[in-house]
Amino acid sequence: MKKISILFITILLVFTISCSKKKSKAKTDSKPFVSVEKVQKRTILEFFETSGTLKGSEEVDVFSKVSGKLIEYKVEEGSHVEKNQVIALVDRDVTGVEYKPAKIKSPISGILVKNYMDKGTMITPGQMPVSKVSDMTNVVLEISLPEKYFSQLKRNLKVDIKVDSFPNEEFEGSISNFSPVVEQFTHTVNTEIQIPNSNLKLRSGMFARASILFDKRKVISVPQQAIVGENHIYIYEDGKVHIKKIKKGYLYKEYVEIKEGLEEGQNIVTVGHKLLKDGLEVRVR
Repeated sequence: MKKISILFITILLVFTISCSKKKSKAKTDSKPFVSVEKVQKRTILEFFETSGTLKGSEEVDVFSKVSGKLIEYKVEEGSHVEKNQVIALVDRDVTGVEYKPAKIKSPISGILVKNYMDKGTMITPGQMPVSKVSDMTNVVLEISLPEKYFSQLKRNLKVDIKVDSFPNEEFEGSISNFSPVVEQFTHTVNTEIQIPNSNLKLRSGMFARASILFDKRKVISVPQQAIVGENHIYIYEDGKVHIKKIKKGYLYKEYVEIKEGLEEGQNIVTVGHKLLKDGLEVRVR
Protein backbone atom coordinates (compact mmCIF):
# COMPACT_ATOMS: atom_id res chain seq x y z
CA MET A 1 0.00 0.00 0.00
CA LYS A 2 2.87 2.30 0.89
CA LYS A 3 4.56 1.52 -2.44
CA ILE A 4 1.34 2.35 -4.30
CA SER A 5 1.10 5.71 -2.52
CA ILE A 6 4.69 6.61 -3.38
CA LEU A 7 4.12 5.63 -7.02
CA PHE A 8 0.94 7.73 -7.16
CA ILE A 9 2.69 10.75 -5.69
CA THR A 10 5.58 10.33 -8.15
CA ILE A 11 3.21 10.18 -11.12
CA LEU A 12 1.27 13.20 -9.83
CA LEU A 13 4.51 15.17 -9.41
CA VAL A 14 5.71 14.31 -12.91
CA PHE A 15 2.34 15.30 -14.35
CA THR A 16 2.34 18.61 -12.46
CA ILE A 17 5.86 19.47 -13.65
CA SER A 18 4.95 18.53 -17.20
CA CYS A 19 1.87 20.77 -17.14
CA SER A 20 3.88 23.58 -15.65
CA LYS A 21 6.46 23.32 -18.45
CA LYS A 22 3.72 23.26 -21.07
CA LYS A 23 2.10 26.38 -19.57
CA SER A 24 5.45 28.11 -19.41
CA LYS A 25 6.19 27.17 -23.01
CA ALA A 26 2.72 28.31 -24.10
CA LYS A 27 3.26 31.62 -22.34
CA THR A 28 6.63 32.07 -24.07
CA ASP A 29 5.19 31.08 -27.44
CA SER A 30 2.51 33.80 -27.13
CA LYS A 31 5.12 36.57 -27.13
CA PRO A 32 5.27 38.21 -30.57
CA PHE A 33 8.50 38.30 -32.55
CA VAL A 34 10.04 41.64 -33.46
CA SER A 35 13.14 42.87 -35.28
CA VAL A 36 15.18 45.60 -33.61
CA GLU A 37 18.13 47.79 -34.47
CA LYS A 38 20.24 50.33 -32.63
CA VAL A 39 19.60 54.02 -33.13
CA GLN A 40 22.50 55.66 -34.96
CA LYS A 41 23.51 58.81 -36.78
CA ARG A 42 23.48 58.91 -40.57
CA THR A 43 24.40 61.49 -43.16
CA ILE A 44 21.28 63.24 -44.46
CA LEU A 45 21.28 65.22 -47.70
CA GLU A 46 18.47 67.77 -47.81
CA PHE A 47 17.28 68.47 -51.34
CA PHE A 48 14.53 70.70 -52.63
CA GLU A 49 12.87 69.23 -55.72
CA THR A 50 10.50 70.93 -58.09
CA SER A 51 9.57 71.04 -61.77
CA GLY A 52 8.64 73.44 -64.53
CA THR A 53 8.89 74.29 -68.23
CA LEU A 54 12.09 75.34 -69.98
CA LYS A 55 12.33 78.48 -72.05
CA GLY A 56 15.07 80.33 -73.87
CA SER A 57 17.25 82.68 -71.87
CA GLU A 58 15.89 85.46 -74.10
CA GLU A 59 12.60 85.19 -75.95
CA VAL A 60 11.39 88.01 -78.17
CA ASP A 61 8.10 88.57 -79.96
CA VAL A 62 8.87 90.25 -83.29
CA PHE A 63 6.50 93.01 -84.48
CA SER A 64 6.20 94.78 -87.81
CA LYS A 65 7.03 98.49 -87.87
CA VAL A 66 4.71 99.16 -90.80
CA SER A 67 1.11 98.44 -91.77
CA GLY A 68 0.39 96.15 -94.68
CA LYS A 69 -0.24 92.61 -95.82
CA LEU A 70 2.07 89.70 -95.00
CA ILE A 71 3.64 88.51 -98.24
CA GLU A 72 5.66 85.59 -96.94
CA TYR A 73 7.88 84.20 -94.23
CA LYS A 74 11.55 83.82 -95.19
CA VAL A 75 12.39 81.50 -92.28
CA GLU A 76 10.59 78.34 -91.20
CA GLU A 77 9.75 77.46 -87.60
CA GLY A 78 12.60 75.61 -85.87
CA SER A 79 15.30 77.24 -88.00
CA HIS A 80 18.21 79.22 -86.65
CA VAL A 81 18.29 82.95 -87.38
CA GLU A 82 20.99 85.56 -86.91
CA LYS A 83 20.47 89.01 -85.47
CA ASN A 84 19.03 91.37 -88.14
CA GLN A 85 18.25 88.47 -90.49
CA VAL A 86 15.06 89.01 -92.54
CA ILE A 87 12.31 86.68 -91.36
CA ALA A 88 9.26 88.08 -93.22
CA LEU A 89 8.17 90.51 -95.95
CA VAL A 90 5.23 92.93 -95.78
CA ASP A 91 3.43 94.64 -98.68
CA ARG A 92 3.00 98.21 -97.46
CA ASP A 93 0.51 98.93 -100.21
CA VAL A 94 1.00 102.70 -99.96
CA THR A 95 -0.52 104.69 -102.86
CA GLY A 96 1.98 106.71 -104.88
CA VAL A 97 5.01 104.86 -103.51
CA GLU A 98 7.14 102.57 -105.67
CA TYR A 99 6.48 98.97 -104.68
CA LYS A 100 9.11 97.71 -102.28
CA PRO A 101 8.20 95.19 -99.58
CA ALA A 102 9.10 96.06 -95.99
CA LYS A 103 11.47 93.70 -94.25
CA ILE A 104 10.84 92.33 -90.76
CA LYS A 105 14.13 91.42 -89.08
CA SER A 106 15.00 89.35 -86.05
CA PRO A 107 16.27 91.52 -83.15
CA ILE A 108 18.35 88.63 -81.71
CA SER A 109 20.11 85.45 -82.80
CA GLY A 110 18.32 82.23 -81.90
CA ILE A 111 15.69 79.73 -82.98
CA LEU A 112 12.54 80.94 -84.72
CA VAL A 113 10.02 79.07 -82.56
CA LYS A 114 6.76 80.47 -83.90
CA ASN A 115 5.32 82.17 -86.98
CA TYR A 116 1.96 83.51 -85.84
CA MET A 117 0.28 84.62 -89.07
CA ASP A 118 -0.93 83.22 -92.35
CA LYS A 119 0.14 84.60 -95.72
CA GLY A 120 -2.05 87.58 -96.71
CA THR A 121 -2.89 88.60 -93.12
CA MET A 122 -3.21 92.35 -92.60
CA ILE A 123 -0.68 93.69 -90.10
CA THR A 124 -0.94 96.68 -87.78
CA PRO A 125 2.24 97.79 -86.00
CA GLY A 126 2.44 96.89 -82.31
CA GLN A 127 -0.83 94.94 -82.14
CA MET A 128 0.01 91.36 -83.02
CA PRO A 129 3.50 89.77 -83.15
CA VAL A 130 4.55 88.30 -86.47
CA SER A 131 7.02 85.76 -85.05
CA LYS A 132 8.80 84.67 -81.88
CA VAL A 133 12.58 84.10 -81.63
CA SER A 134 14.23 82.34 -78.69
CA ASP A 135 17.92 82.34 -77.76
CA MET A 136 18.48 78.75 -76.54
CA THR A 137 22.25 78.72 -76.14
CA ASN A 138 21.21 78.84 -72.49
CA VAL A 139 17.77 77.69 -71.35
CA VAL A 140 16.01 78.90 -68.23
CA LEU A 141 13.79 77.20 -65.65
CA GLU A 142 11.77 79.53 -63.43
CA ILE A 143 10.78 78.07 -60.05
CA SER A 144 9.39 79.15 -56.67
CA LEU A 145 11.44 78.22 -53.59
CA PRO A 146 10.00 78.02 -50.05
CA GLU A 147 11.15 80.97 -47.95
CA LYS A 148 13.00 78.61 -45.53
CA TYR A 149 15.77 78.44 -48.16
CA PHE A 150 16.03 82.21 -48.69
CA SER A 151 19.14 82.63 -46.51
CA GLN A 152 20.92 79.86 -48.44
CA LEU A 153 20.21 81.20 -51.91
CA LYS A 154 23.19 82.40 -53.91
CA ARG A 155 24.08 82.81 -57.54
CA ASN A 156 25.89 79.88 -59.22
CA LEU A 157 24.49 77.36 -56.71
CA LYS A 158 24.52 74.02 -58.53
CA VAL A 159 21.21 72.50 -59.69
CA ASP A 160 20.72 68.98 -61.09
CA ILE A 161 18.27 68.87 -64.00
CA LYS A 162 16.33 65.95 -65.49
CA VAL A 163 14.27 66.34 -68.67
CA ASP A 164 11.50 63.96 -69.73
CA SER A 165 12.64 64.19 -73.36
CA PHE A 166 16.00 62.65 -72.35
CA PRO A 167 15.16 60.31 -69.41
CA ASN A 168 18.61 58.67 -69.30
CA GLU A 169 20.57 61.92 -69.16
CA GLU A 170 21.31 64.48 -66.47
CA PHE A 171 22.01 68.16 -67.06
CA GLU A 172 23.67 70.66 -64.78
CA GLY A 173 22.42 74.17 -64.22
CA SER A 174 22.91 76.90 -61.65
CA ILE A 175 20.91 79.64 -59.97
CA SER A 176 21.36 82.73 -62.11
CA ASN A 177 18.96 85.11 -60.39
CA PHE A 178 16.42 85.29 -57.56
CA SER A 179 14.02 87.83 -56.11
CA PRO A 180 15.29 90.00 -53.26
CA VAL A 181 11.91 89.64 -51.52
CA VAL A 182 9.58 86.83 -50.45
CA GLU A 183 6.13 86.70 -52.06
CA GLN A 184 3.62 87.86 -49.45
CA PHE A 185 0.84 85.33 -50.08
CA THR A 186 2.76 82.22 -51.17
CA HIS A 187 5.84 82.75 -48.94
CA THR A 188 8.06 81.68 -51.81
CA VAL A 189 11.03 83.20 -53.62
CA ASN A 190 10.94 83.54 -57.42
CA THR A 191 14.14 81.94 -58.66
CA GLU A 192 15.75 81.50 -62.09
CA ILE A 193 17.91 78.53 -63.04
CA GLN A 194 20.12 78.73 -66.12
CA ILE A 195 21.26 75.60 -67.99
CA PRO A 196 24.05 75.72 -70.62
CA ASN A 197 22.78 74.42 -73.96
CA SER A 198 25.46 75.08 -76.57
CA ASN A 199 24.43 72.01 -78.60
CA LEU A 200 20.79 73.19 -78.58
CA LYS A 201 19.64 69.79 -77.34
CA LEU A 202 17.23 71.31 -74.85
CA ARG A 203 14.32 73.26 -76.29
CA SER A 204 11.83 75.78 -75.08
CA GLY A 205 8.66 74.10 -73.79
CA MET A 206 10.32 70.91 -72.49
CA PHE A 207 9.25 69.68 -69.04
CA ALA A 208 12.13 69.62 -66.55
CA ARG A 209 12.73 68.56 -62.94
CA ALA A 210 15.19 70.41 -60.71
CA SER A 211 16.96 69.13 -57.58
CA ILE A 212 18.92 71.54 -55.35
CA LEU A 213 21.13 70.37 -52.47
CA PHE A 214 20.75 72.81 -49.58
CA ASP A 215 22.20 70.91 -46.60
CA LYS A 216 24.36 67.95 -45.62
CA ARG A 217 24.37 66.93 -41.96
CA LYS A 218 24.89 63.90 -39.70
CA VAL A 219 21.85 63.31 -37.51
CA ILE A 220 19.94 60.62 -35.64
CA SER A 221 17.70 58.88 -38.15
CA VAL A 222 15.60 55.69 -38.28
CA PRO A 223 14.07 53.58 -41.05
CA GLN A 224 10.76 55.05 -42.15
CA GLN A 225 9.08 51.68 -41.54
CA ALA A 226 9.86 51.97 -37.80
CA ILE A 227 7.54 54.97 -37.37
CA VAL A 228 4.18 54.13 -35.78
CA GLY A 229 1.35 56.43 -36.85
CA GLU A 230 2.46 60.01 -37.26
CA ASN A 231 5.04 60.47 -34.52
CA HIS A 232 5.61 57.40 -32.32
CA ILE A 233 8.12 54.58 -32.17
CA TYR A 234 8.62 51.44 -30.03
CA ILE A 235 11.73 51.20 -27.83
CA TYR A 236 12.94 47.68 -26.93
CA GLU A 237 14.41 47.21 -23.45
CA ASP A 238 14.79 44.17 -21.14
CA GLY A 239 12.44 41.99 -23.17
CA LYS A 240 9.65 44.55 -23.35
CA VAL A 241 8.60 47.33 -25.71
CA HIS A 242 7.63 50.87 -24.74
CA ILE A 243 5.92 53.40 -26.97
CA LYS A 244 7.76 56.74 -27.34
CA LYS A 245 6.70 60.03 -28.88
CA ILE A 246 9.19 61.56 -31.32
CA LYS A 247 9.64 64.69 -33.41
CA LYS A 248 10.38 63.98 -37.05
CA GLY A 249 12.54 66.02 -39.39
CA TYR A 250 13.57 65.61 -43.02
CA LEU A 251 12.89 62.40 -44.97
CA TYR A 252 15.92 61.25 -46.96
CA LYS A 253 15.47 58.10 -49.05
CA GLU A 254 14.13 55.47 -46.59
CA TYR A 255 15.34 57.21 -43.42
CA VAL A 256 13.61 59.82 -41.27
CA GLU A 257 15.53 62.40 -39.29
CA ILE A 258 14.57 62.37 -35.58
CA LYS A 259 14.87 65.78 -33.92
CA GLU A 260 13.57 64.79 -30.47
CA GLY A 261 12.69 61.62 -28.54
CA LEU A 262 15.56 59.21 -29.30
CA GLU A 263 19.18 58.79 -28.25
CA GLU A 264 22.02 57.07 -30.03
CA GLY A 265 22.39 53.42 -28.98
CA GLN A 266 18.76 52.79 -28.04
CA ASN A 267 17.07 49.73 -29.53
CA ILE A 268 14.00 50.38 -31.65
CA VAL A 269 11.50 48.00 -33.22
CA THR A 270 11.72 48.06 -37.02
CA VAL A 271 9.54 45.05 -37.91
CA GLY A 272 6.56 43.55 -36.07
CA HIS A 273 5.20 46.63 -34.32
CA LYS A 274 1.67 46.45 -35.74
CA LEU A 275 0.33 44.19 -32.95
CA LEU A 276 2.35 45.72 -30.13
CA LYS A 277 1.23 47.76 -27.15
CA ASP A 278 3.11 49.60 -24.45
CA GLY A 279 4.80 47.28 -21.91
CA LEU A 280 4.26 44.07 -23.91
CA GLU A 281 6.85 41.28 -23.63
CA VAL A 282 8.35 40.29 -26.97
CA ARG A 283 10.91 37.98 -28.54
CA VAL A 284 13.65 39.30 -30.81
CA ARG A 285 14.32 37.47 -34.05
